[in-house]
Amino acid sequence: AVGARFIVTRTEPKYLYLTGYAILLTSYVAPLFLTLLGLLPEFGSGALAGVLFGFQLAAGLGAGLLMICSLIMFAETTDEYRFVRNVSRTALILGLITFGNKLASGLGKVVSGWILEWVGFPDVKSGVEVTPGVASDLALYAGVFCAVAGLAGLAVLSTFRLTRARHAEIVAGLRERDRMMQTEAASG
Repeated sequence: AVGARFIVTRTEPKYLYLTGYAILLTSYVAPLFLTLLGLLPEFGSGALAGVLFGFQLAAGLGAGLLMICSLIMFAETTDEYRFVRNVSRTALILGLITFGNKLASGLGKVVSGWILEWVGFPDVKSGVEVTPGVASDLALYAGVFCAVAGLAGLAVLSTFRLTRARHAEIVAGLRERDRMMQTEAASG
């Protein structure tokens, strides 16, 4: 937590967010493509467990950066909205973010189901083992989908323009506006 605070206070949240996003995306996609290329250790080996554990540690780092920076960016965005529109819509913006997360999660589950059907992944109850061909197809299609969707998300998220300097101007403007409203209310 202390290290995260040190980094977050010295770097634009947008860049840390994009870094976390890229780390998380790489951690999810790299093992799939490395498997297809035959570059991972043998299935069931201790070496494979170590490599996959490393990817999970990296995913945890990426997710941590996303969580910290998304809260900062959310707070700054709600301040900007209040400054520009002269009305607070914090709950509405939070609701839209939550809705977007649920929508993306649901869409991901639907596409995952389609991919499982497409590659002929056996039903768990059937007791049929997954063949190497099915596993390779699953890695290929899931990896490509995850990479394409992830890169599209990265492109969209990179358009976030609110900088720390601009946010400081907004906060100063909001304080001045609030001070003027209090002065008017006290004199009126």
